[in-house]
Parts: sequence; structure tokens; C-alpha cells
Amino acid sequence: MEKHNTENIMDKASTAKKYNVIFLFFAIAIIVSFIAFIPSKSDYVAFNKNDQLYFGDDWQLDDGTFVSTDSNLVNYQGQNGYIILKKTVPDSIHTASSLNFRSRNLSYILFLDGIETDSFLPEISRLSGVSYGSSFHHIPLPDNSAGKEITLKLKYLYPDKNCYIDMLYIGDSSTFSVEFIRDHMLAFIVSLLIILFGIVSFILAAVSKNSISNSFVYLGMIGILTGLLTLSETLFMQFMVGNSEFWHSLSYLAQMLLPYPGFCYVNCILMKPNEKYNAIVFDIICVMTSFCIILTSFGIADYHSLLPFIHLIDGAITAVIVIMLVKDAIRYKKEQKKNPNIYVYISFAIFSLATVLDVCLYDFGHKHHTSDANRFTRIGLLFFIIILIIKSISLMMENIRKSNEFEIVNRIAYVDALTELGNRAAFIKYESSLFEKIANEEIPGVRIGMFDLNCLKTVNDNNGHTAGDMYIKGAATALQNAFGKDCSFFRTGGDEFVVIMEGSESYTEKYFDESIKRLEKEETEFDKNSEMDVSMYIAVGNAYAGNDISITDAEKKADSLMYENKKQYKLKHGQVLR
Repeated sequence: MEKHNTENIMDKASTAKKYNVIFLFFAIAIIVSFIAFIPSKSDYVAFNKNDQLYFGDDWQLDDGTFVSTDSNLVNYQGQNGYIILKKTVPDSIHTASSLNFRSRNLSYILFLDGIETDSFLPEISRLSGVSYGSSFHHIPLPDNSAGKEITLKLKYLYPDKNCYIDMLYIGDSSTFSVEFIRDHMLAFIVSLLIILFGIVSFILAAVSKNSISNSFVYLGMIGILTGLLTLSETLFMQFMVGNSEFWHSLSYLAQMLLPYPGFCYVNCILMKPNEKYNAIVFDIICVMTSFCIILTSFGIADYHSLLPFIHLIDGAITAVIVIMLVKDAIRYKKEQKKNPNIYVYISFAIFSLATVLDVCLYDFGHKHHTSDANRFTRIGLLFFIIILIIKSISLMMENIRKSNEFEIVNRIAYVDALTELGNRAAFIKYESSLFEKIANEEIPGVRIGMFDLNCLKTVNDNNGHTAGDMYIKGAATALQNAFGKDCSFFRTGGDEFVVIMEGSESYTEKYFDESIKRLEKEETEFDKNSEMDVSMYIAVGNAYAGNDISITDAEKKADSLMYENKKQYKLKHGQVLR
């Protein structure tokens, strides 16, 4: 019979799984059909991008050559270091239009028909080097601008392709802003998720008490540093809050520091990790970072010009990581042990390749620039994080499984099954801790409230024990609602409860009196929804325990006052005292 029941359960589980898979494919098929057959009409979109006039092409140099503002124009600099670009404002522009664009690593002066209209000549702190990175500009154009000539006088801060103006549109600045947010929101969210992963990893490291805590620390460093790096490259923070110089410098700092936690994480998951290697990489990264900051601060070099050096160090450390992973895989194979890190190897390889690809595009892609220099790194890191989450969850599940037994035993020992309040054992344990807290002056004292639920026997006799259980649970809920989460609650007997609040005598006295008023309302509310033939009343007595009065004496006093309150209530209502 038992075998037959087991088979039925397995059949039901299999059927449920089958329907879940079918439902998933059904939903995906509908979504795909929506994408395929429902046309995407930008006419329905508020702040339509078509309302913006792209203005980045066909700018004329002094020699008559037509170029784009995002081209590499370093060879067209004049003797004074400026590049002069000119273009006529079209007749089709709307009123209240603005010239909206991003500038990267350059300063400019803008003229409209020879009259200076706007300028951007940033003062860069020595700690940040010679450039601010990226900045966004919205320059209002007069209503009579149509047909006038715009002249841009540019000065590159770096002698390479990483100086340009792009995202150049004429139109409403709010439309430009909305379109920018739409285009960059996903990358921004992914960067935030990476940072969140880093924060969660630090939290897991703090609560972990075993060997995996170090790996969580390194994962936290990787997540936060890479998240900050990619966040800077999305340009979202520069656009929303400005402070471009800070995000520009932070991006370089993250690139310099990132190899250390990456190396340490890989080292700690190896079969035979070597802490000496961590110390060596730590020294290398600290020396390299200090060297770059000093050279930049004294104007000898700049983070940007030092990037090949930084990438060389990062590449060497990455190569060592790859060698370590390969040797570790060989060691597992020789010892004929199951390799628990195989998916970590694969994900790290993908992440490394993505990073190398971004670095190569940045350092050697002379023909074209990109507004997002870490797009492949972000994708690779997201994949890497997903794998690490799966691995971390598997490790934690094992720990959770082992701790579940302790949790169950602890719950049986210290939690009242009916009300889910602490039981008498929990009260005694908590009471012992209060002795120490008061003696060590960690708290000034505690107010102890003793409570007794009236007429429980009557409810059991007239309505049954099920109704009696509901009566007890109702009383527990009433006490919790009245006194709030800052108090500790215990059911110490069949109809007896204890509430303890920590604090000064005056504070707890006022709080207790206010809570009793709320308790009376809770009792009335229970009676409205109850079909029992008695009204809920919880007798109460309280006393304060501190340096002058011991907890034991306070409990006796509170119990005595509670008993007196119970006696007065029953005499008033003509009940027999029990």
C-alpha cells in the first residue's frame, strides 16, 4: 500500500512538471508571436526620437573637408591646438530647440554667427589627470537660429581618438534626456545588479563561519569594483548627477584594483591554494596604483596615457590565473577527484576573454570609438556572476540542510507551538540574559508584565478545546498588536503570558500604560468577531526591575498585581475566582 502511494505521488509530480513545461513553452510562443506580428510604431511613443534632428555629420573644416564630430580629428589641429568646425543650422528646427550632445576629453567654445554663445573650459584637479571624461551639454538656441552658422572651436585634452563630440542632436532637451535614459537604462540596471551582488557577497561573508567566507569577500570586491567600472562606462551617472571628473577617475581606479580580488578568488577555490601568491599580487597592485596616482598628481603622466601599462599588468595577472586554473584542473584529473570548479573555470574564461576584447578594442581600435568601452566585460561578468550564484547557492544549501535539524530542535525547545511565542524555557533563557545585561549596565532595566487570560476554562467547557485554542491565540495576537515588536513575548502556562520591554523606568511605564489602552481595544475587537459566550479579558500586573529591584522581586510584584487585577475583575462581574 505504501509503495502504491509513493508511486501515485511520483506520477502526480511528473504530471505537474509536464504541465509546467508545456505552460512555459505556450507563454514563450505567445510572446514571440507578439514580437513578430505586432508592429513597433514609434508614433505611439512619448518623446519620440524622430523629433530630434541628428546634427553630428557634415561639419566643415577650415580646408573645406566635411567630417563628423565623432571622427578622429587629431590630425586637423591648428598651430594653437584648436580644431575649427562649422555647420549651418537647418531651417526645419522647431522653436525652443537646444543643441544637445556629449563631449569627451575636450574643451570647446561655441559661436553662433560669430558671436560666442557657450563655452566649456573645465578646470581639472591634479588628482584626476588632464581630463574629466564625459560630460553632457544642453545649449538653448535662439528662435531665430535657422540659417545661422554654428562654429565649434575644439581643443583635445588627449592626442588620440578618445576625444570627440557625439550624440549630437538639435531638438527638445527633455526628449534627448528621455531617449538617453531609454538607451542606457538596461546597462545601468545590469551594473547596479553587479554592485548588489557584491554587497550581498559581503553580507554572506559576514554571516558565514566557515572556509567559504573568504571567497565571498573576494566576490564582493569583484562585484563592487566591476560594477563601479561598468556603471561609469554606461554614462548614466554622469548624465543624471554630473560630477564627471569623479566617475572618470573612479573608472581608472577600479581597473587598477580589480585584478587583486579576481586573483585571490581563483586562488582560494583551488585544491591547494597558496596565500603567498595573494600577498605578491597585493604588493604588485598597490605599487602599480600608487605609481599611477603619483605620476598623475604631479603632471608627469595621466591615467589615460598609463592605460597600456595598467593593461599589461592586468593581462599578466590574468595569464597567471589561467595557468593556475589549468594546473588545478590537471591536479583534479590526476587524483581522479570530481572537480567542483569546472563551471567556474568556464565562466572565468568567458569573463576574461570579454575583458580582453574590450581592452583590445579600446587600445587598438583606432578607426572607431565606442560610447560604451565595457559592454563585453559587463556581459561576461553577468554570466560569471550567474555561475557563481549557482555555485554559492549549492554550497549554502548544504549548510542549510545541516542547520535545519538544529533549527527544528531549537524551535521545539523554545517556541510555543500554539501561539508561536516563546515558551517557558525561552523565558527562563531570556531572563538569565537580562540578569547579565543589567549587571553589566548594557540596559538600565526592564519592565515585566504578567498576564492571565480570563475564562479559558469556561470556553473549553462550553465551546470545546478547539475554541479554547482560538481564544488563547487571540489573546497572544492581541498582546503582540498592543505592545508592538520592540517587546518580547512568552506563553509561560496554559493561560499565562509574560511581556518584557527593555528601557528606563519612566519610558517603559509610559509605554506600558499606552499599550494597555491598545490592549483593551484589541479585546473589544476580538469580541466583535467571536461567537463565544464570554468576553475576552486579560488580567495584568507589571513591575520594573533595575539596579534597585531584582528581576525576581519584580516578577513576584507583577504576579501579585496581576492576581489582584484578576480578583477585582471577577468580583465585579460575579465570577468565581479560579
